[in-house]
Amino acid sequence: MGAKVIESTRKDGSHYSWLWHCPGCNSVHACDNRWTFNGDVEKPTFRASVLVYEVKNDAGKVIHPRCHSYVTDGKINFLADSTNGHAGQTLDLPDWDERHPDPFHAGSNIHIPK
Repeated sequence: MGAKVIESTRKDGSHYSWLWHCPGCNSVHACDNRWTFNGDVEKPTFRASVLVYEVKNDAGKVIHPRCHSYVTDGKINFLADSTNGHAGQTLDLPDWDERHPDPFHAGSNIHIPK
């Protein structure tokens, strides 16, 4: 089993957040210091819930669904208000390296060391 989450850091090397790949909406989510983390990168648990709001383009088309979940022991439980097609389901978090084999940059102020 591999790591389900990786740490993202600021350019100065300080902790920024934990990143994980969401299998429900096929995108990366981040949990910063607003969430508690159990410290286990293979079976991560974050609290509180993770809510990613729906995003629409200028024409009103949904380009990212609402994704609301709990991550517990390496599994993601999608809550009923998720619109990503997985509401009420529980899925395993994928291994980070399988989804992101190359260095990943979540933003201009974040650096992921190799």
